[in-house]
Amino acid sequence: MDISSYKELSGESLQAATNDFVGQKISDYKEPTDALTKNTQIFIQALNDENETLINQYVSKLNLAACRYPGLDNVAIYVPKDKGDFPVTIFWRFGPTDNLILESPHEGRDGVQRVVCDLFLNTKAKCLIRNAVHPASAEGTKASGQNKRRTSDAAHSYTGLFTDVHKKLFNMYGVDAVYLQVHGMGSKRLMYLTNQKGTQFNEKLRSFPMSLARQFTKVFTMDQCNNITLGSHRVPGQQDGKPYTINDFKQGAAWFPTHSPCPNTCIQARVVNGGGATNTGKTDRGAFLHLESGPKLRGSDALGQMLRDKLCTSVNMAMNDWNNSPLPRPALPFKPSNIITPIVATPSTARMTLARAELSDAELEQYESDLRKEYPQDYAVYDSKENGEFDDDNEHGDLDEDVTITRALTFSKPENTKHNEKDDKNDDKSTNKNKNKLKV
Repeated sequence: MDISSYKELSGESLQAATNDFVGQKISDYKEPTDALTKNTQIFIQALNDENETLINQYVSKLNLAACRYPGLDNVAIYVPKDKGDFPVTIFWRFGPTDNLILESPHEGRDGVQRVVCDLFLNTKAKCLIRNAVHPASAEGTKASGQNKRRTSDAAHSYTGLFTDVHKKLFNMYGVDAVYLQVHGMGSKRLMYLTNQKGTQFNEKLRSFPMSLARQFTKVFTMDQCNNITLGSHRVPGQQDGKPYTINDFKQGAAWFPTHSPCPNTCIQARVVNGGGATNTGKTDRGAFLHLESGPKLRGSDALGQMLRDKLCTSVNMAMNDWNNSPLPRPALPFKPSNIITPIVATPSTARMTLARAELSDAELEQYESDLRKEYPQDYAVYDSKENGEFDDDNEHGDLDEDVTITRALTFSKPENTKHNEKDDKNDDKSTNKNKNKLKV
């Protein structure tokens, strides 16, 4: 795919060159029409097929600017000329790539520009999807199923164009791709990982959240991992003689502190897990990860760059681990139309000979049923409070600390011995407009 004629962007970094294309507050946000959704889906398919004629046709039809950044000869950046009509910015890598989809739906609010740009530059992700408009743009609207969110909030709107793009990607690649969504939080912790399903990380099939947590222990120090919280009580195994998780976390005794799983209010996670606007799907399919990044990881200083470098290294290693996992993948009710042959890792002989191709719905439902018996205090909460009850009345601030997550974590019962109660008692004051909220 020849992109040499695309407009060359200027800026000292990819982040600086593209800041104006994402997270902008606008007053004329529009929900996508059926025609826009269809045309966007055709455009995404054309990008996958590298159909230059069709790409150029739909760049014009969708009123996009086709851009490139110096040194990225195989990366196109498609920028809306009118964000009200097309509220998404698309970064697409042509040629051989890894089977990784990056998403950033809260641009303009959570300060993740450095994180997502570094991830895209230092992995071989197929694409990066970013919201072009600020999540709070559509004043006076209510997102389907989450009434305290606005229709312009890409992570929580089932009817938005961001979700339409995500649906098309999932229909193309299914669970043979990883969907890594990045958010920002106002917490002293480095990161928080959740599958956004309200369940433990899945042990019965290949799980990217599980893979990334394990690779963190090979890249980050013990002290650093002790400041990365997992939204899963249990990650089996150990590294360097230390278990990944323990029931009663103590600094240095295990790699990660844990919290009860987060409820699934993220629409894109629901799509991957077989759900919809108001339901979470049957079970965690192991292909979606919601990564909350703390201020240190997002920082402009040398520490922030070092932490992001470690994150990028860990993601590449986790993709290798996930692609070579001997565990099965979940069965889907449809056949994906395309496949990305990963360049970071080709599935190994071990995976081809040891793994069953798929785990059935019945097997996954039995697994989730067993988890409900083991962690009843978690599921009782999430079954009844998975939508608006978790939303915050003041979530339209400049920095969204993902209060949906922090609030959900406080629901865990004191008698839950498997729960790390120290994290729930973290009551550092907020640094943004939303005062008096617990932190992750």
